[in-house]
Amino acid sequence: MGRTAGNGWKGLRSAAMLSGMGITLVAATVIGFLIGSWLDRVFRMRDPWLTVLFVLLGAAAGFLEVFRLASRAEKEDD
Repeated sequence: MGRTAGNGWKGLRSAAMLSGMGITLVAATVIGFLIGSWLDRVFRMRDPWLTVLFVLLGAAAGFLEVFRLASRAEKEDD
């Protein structure tokens, strides 16, 4: 009961932030896939080059956001 409000919820807030990492990575990749496949249909591409490109870009964006979340959680733990 001697905990302050900020210190008592610090670990829980970091855990909630870290639990969103998987969702962030999957969501960015799925959004990249959807954009790429839509562009392939719009431009009537025979090969799915834009889908592959946007999946890779989405995955890269997801990893970048995961690293940002991890570093933010690391700083809050200090």
